[in-house]
Amino acid sequence: LYSAFVFSQLDQSAGGQSIRVMAVQPNIDPWQKSSPEIRQKVVGSIVSLTNQELNARPEKPDLVVWPEVAIPLPLLQDELAREFVFRNVARWRVPVVTGTLEVRTFGPDAVRPPRLENPKKNFETFNVAILLAPVTTESGQVS
Repeated sequence: LYSAFVFSQLDQSAGGQSIRVMAVQPNIDPWQKSSPEIRQKVVGSIVSLTNQELNARPEKPDLVVWPEVAIPLPLLQDELAREFVFRNVARWRVPVVTGTLEVRTFGPDAVRPPRLENPKKNFETFNVAILLAPVTTESGQVS
């Protein structure tokens, strides 16, 4: 209700620019998607569903939004998943906002967060949101 109220109060005459947003929500049980056995399947599913929806539209959206932890592994540290997702974003030529995991490791002498006082645990895992945007190089290639 609050969002509807805020949007109803916007001054449409101010010349604000609108954007087309496509939200992609796969039907995956959130308790199962973090299991190591199906993580790659989850990533493949969200990419496949996005590809299907983009191909079904005459106009591309300006932004694709994936849900929190749509990629249930550390995307920036998992080279295989990162290359797969980045390659598709470049091919689509549409920015994607997604949730993923981040892992921060701590050396033996590093100051650890209070939750990591256990000397046997040297890492912390948490959710992050990232924007993946295709980049056009000087040669005109998209990466």
